[in-house]
Amino acid sequence: MVRGRLRYIGYLLLLLAVLPTFSSCNNEDDLVKILTSGTPWRMSRLTVDGSSNKFDPNFWETEAERDASLDLYNLSSSYYTVTFAGAEIDGEITGNTITVRGMDSSASGTWNANASNNSMSLSLSVSGAETDVLATIFMNGMQNVYKYSGDTNNLNLYFKDGDTTYVIGFSPQ
Repeated sequence: MVRGRLRYIGYLLLLLAVLPTFSSCNNEDDLVKILTSGTPWRMSRLTVDGSSNKFDPNFWETEAERDASLDLYNLSSSYYTVTFAGAEIDGEITGNTITVRGMDSSASGTWNANASNNSMSLSLSVSGAETDVLATIFMNGMQNVYKYSGDTNNLNLYFKDGDTTYVIGFSPQ
């Protein structure tokens, strides 16, 4: 009976020792899963970092301009997208290509990210020009991304405009 209890306590201690290895594995900052799968991400918000607004109301001068802009945003899920591609080979991420699509413009190029400090840089070549306020801010923001956060269900890219930090939130399509 004592032997059974000691065995039970031993198994319990072993389980407690192994448990942290399971909990340390999450999707946060897993660049391979987030950024190399070729999954298209669609913008779901663009606002000041820390704001609960889906879209910063200060982007537009009038409510009519905002409504027209958001009507365009809702027109098609193929607009306001970004697709990252790459592969992990021997622990290194290679082939880092990116494609961005606004409303009337698109961009392609390369990306670099550092999982240890969440820094990111995009090198984009843009074709076309935007006339819509939200699309213009989206494309300008994508050209100035400096940081990322997220997991396989939610990607946030950060850019600065003067002293203000903005976040472009994405959901996988």
